[in-house]
Amino acid sequence: MRLYFLIFGMVCILYYFILRLYTGRRWPTFSGFWLITGGAHLALGCAPFSVGMRTVFQCLVPAVWTVFLVGEIPIVGGMLKNRYTLIRHAAENRHTLKKCHEEEYIAAHQAGCIIILGAFVNGTTLSSALKSRLDTALMYLSCFPKTTVIVSGGQGKDEAVPEADAMADYLIQSGVPEGQIIREDRSVSTRENLRFSRKLADSLYDSNKSSPVGERTGIVTSDFHMFRTLILARQEGYRRVCPLPAPSDPVFLPNYLVREFFAVAAAVLSGFRKKEKE
Repeated sequence: MRLYFLIFGMVCILYYFILRLYTGRRWPTFSGFWLITGGAHLALGCAPFSVGMRTVFQCLVPAVWTVFLVGEIPIVGGMLKNRYTLIRHAAENRHTLKKCHEEEYIAAHQAGCIIILGAFVNGTTLSSALKSRLDTALMYLSCFPKTTVIVSGGQGKDEAVPEADAMADYLIQSGVPEGQIIREDRSVSTRENLRFSRKLADSLYDSNKSSPVGERTGIVTSDFHMFRTLILARQEGYRRVCPLPAPSDPVFLPNYLVREFFAVAAAVLSGFRKKEKE
């Protein structure tokens, strides 16, 4: 066990410094977890263990890993399930681009509007995660160019502008008409993204009741984030969702997947509390 703690502790701390160097920020999102976890493992690796404590850890460590891996299965499964949707093939492959005009394809993927969930803006510069989400939305709009776009994200303490404004500017510079974009600039969490954007989407659907698309809503977010987003969307009353996952940076993927484990658990628990109150 001592060797496990020492090796895993060093890997965690090394990964923290990789994230720090890669982003140029002292504390990238959730990076403190790796520093704290690494330090704790190194401390355990150097601590003297009694036979009893060694036995406890020999049982505890596999149990923790089992719970974590079981929890990751739906997250990774949801990520892989949605990653290679037909819309991505349509945008990336000239042969399948023709599908944009096929009735069956339109029926399966056209939405009344799409919601792009915000992510970190470094001053006024889009993070790689946010740019990926916007580029995915642009791929969708290449097939359905008249779709209304809701950009959702408020302003964090390290952000010079609201995420919604930064997203809208990027889309406008990419050729999306400004009048086609609705800004939701108050939200500071995924749940608020969905809650506040739903009100805007409902207003849009109420004014277009004759649309054959109905109340199908496209949601654009990172692939690792899609499973939790769909859980929260159901809790917030979304009826029909078309998931549009954006590819994530492989360097950040371990960080994001561990964060999602805790975030999904919190989302599920909040859903149970909500049902109990009802």
